[in-house]
Amino acid sequence: MLKHVHRCLQSIEAVSERILFVTFHSNPQLSITVVYASVECSTSSDKEESYTALFGHLEHVKRHNIHLILGDFSARIGLNSHVNCCEGLQQDPTKQNSTPH
Repeated sequence: MLKHVHRCLQSIEAVSERILFVTFHSNPQLSITVVYASVECSTSSDKEESYTALFGHLEHVKRHNIHLILGDFSARIGLNSHVNCCEGLQQDPTKQNSTPH
């Protein structure tokens, strides 16, 4: 990491296995939350757990900070987004390096 960037870094916290929180020395303080949400095919309890952790974390971020939330929220759009949500994730066990359909 570049020295001047490293000096700006205040803290890094793994909130969960899917949420990373980084703060930088600045005025006002810059905070970044990086999220990798559970995929659509995950169980309801996995998705609920991920979003509960995210919302619990957001309650503790200081309101006067500049706060960016970045990530892959597994958003689905379109009229048929609910149909075959996991179809592309299935793999053929007979192939060594299966690719999404």
